Amino acid sequence: MSGNPWDHMMGFLESEATAGTEGLHVPSWLDWDLIAGVQASPEGPSPSMADPASKTPVAGLADLSEGSVQELSDDMKAIYAAINETFLETLPKPVRQVIVQRWNNVASSTALGRASSTALCMLQFLRLPENNNPEAQERILAQSNHYFERAIAHLADDALPLESQLNSVIDMHYHQLDVGGAAAAYAVLLVGETFVVQAMGERPVVDFSRLNGAQSMVLRLYAYIDAFRTLCLGGRRTLFDYIGVPASLAAEDASLEESAILVAPWVGLPVHLLLAFAATSNLAVEAPSLPQEVVRNKAAEIEKTIRNWRGTVSPNSGPMRDSIAYLRLLGTQEMWRHAALIHLYQTVLKLGCLSSLITESLHQIIGIGSEVVPGTRKVERLSAEACTRACPWFLAATVAVTKEDRDACREGLLDCGPSKVFEDNRRAAEFLWDRMDVVGRDDDWKAVLREAGLHGQMVG
Repeated sequence: MSGNPWDHMMGFLESEATAGTEGLHVPSWLDWDLIAGVQASPEGPSPSMADPASKTPVAGLADLSEGSVQELSDDMKAIYAAINETFLETLPKPVRQVIVQRWNNVASSTALGRASSTALCMLQFLRLPENNNPEAQERILAQSNHYFERAIAHLADDALPLESQLNSVIDMHYHQLDVGGAAAAYAVLLVGETFVVQAMGERPVVDFSRLNGAQSMVLRLYAYIDAFRTLCLGGRRTLFDYIGVPASLAAEDASLEESAILVAPWVGLPVHLLLAFAATSNLAVEAPSLPQEVVRNKAAEIEKTIRNWRGTVSPNSGPMRDSIAYLRLLGTQEMWRHAALIHLYQTVLKLGCLSSLITESLHQIIGIGSEVVPGTRKVERLSAEACTRACPWFLAATVAVTKEDRDACREGLLDCGPSKVFEDNRRAAEFLWDRMDVVGRDDDWKAVLREAGLHGQMVG
């Protein structure tokens, strides 16, 4: 297999011929202090790490000619664990450690898992100082893409359990977010959707109150990602039927309590608000076939759920470093709440950018997100916390009209980091603003971007 792996995969994204090879960047949420701490080997640096110009593959990886990863090295396992530790950093440490170990075991247990995790881990070597030269960067990226292509080949193994399949799909999804951007990453999710339907049937039911163990975290994360996909693409229902969704039959006799484990903290979005996003996306698809009164009543129920929700910071979510961190976490949750309102007003109620309801939530997001604590440098905000606000900032950008509001949204999107997916979001926002200035905008922003061949992506 050569060239872009998507050229060989079900005909996805034929217009994105270079999606897998352009714009490589490193996830801004990655804790590089943690990564750097696991690079040292008792025998000293490998030849490839000590000499970036060396043609020798990076330590711990099979030679390209071997075609697959026979076993993950201890170094590669440590890097994969460090990535997942950072990804789950707001979970309580004991819970986080159990999940990280579980994900390491799942990735190590199959050829698919070893290839997909290696592809993701290889991208992290790009930031090491000794690899900061064009030849080393090209070599590392080529190896990462090679293992990504090997993972694609192993996707055909339908004998694997769903957890293994989805764990690799998520690794591949984040690999493509970082390398190819939103469009390429969406193609990976289509493969995951096929696996879910094969294992669970059409419209499987997900009850977050029952997904409490480490073995269910992969499915929980995929369900979150699926809800975000409906938010960005529009015109499709969620893959899952969620218990507890407002204005849904699935909500009958259902109770849902917040806890540190029930919430998916890697995106800063509490589960109640996720369910509101999902309900909005599903209602938007159903609305054309429903009486307007029914649509308004369902929308009113969703709005009531969002407005009545109150953010909390569970004492089980780990020790807070200080009061500033506590307030920032609450602020992130409030940004998500107002983003959920904007999504409802835009998608179902079809309110325009000048609606007082829209502008109220826009300015709440800007006010919270733009606050800089005195005595801190701006660079200190470029962290995992900034990425948890990427979705609220993008939805705010879709309704920003004035120069001041757009400048604030642009700054918020820049804070998310340099990864390809965030570049795509900034480019999409700029395109929407240019179009609005010329012709106004009555169409849904998702349809506008789709017609222009652009994509937005919500990621934590």
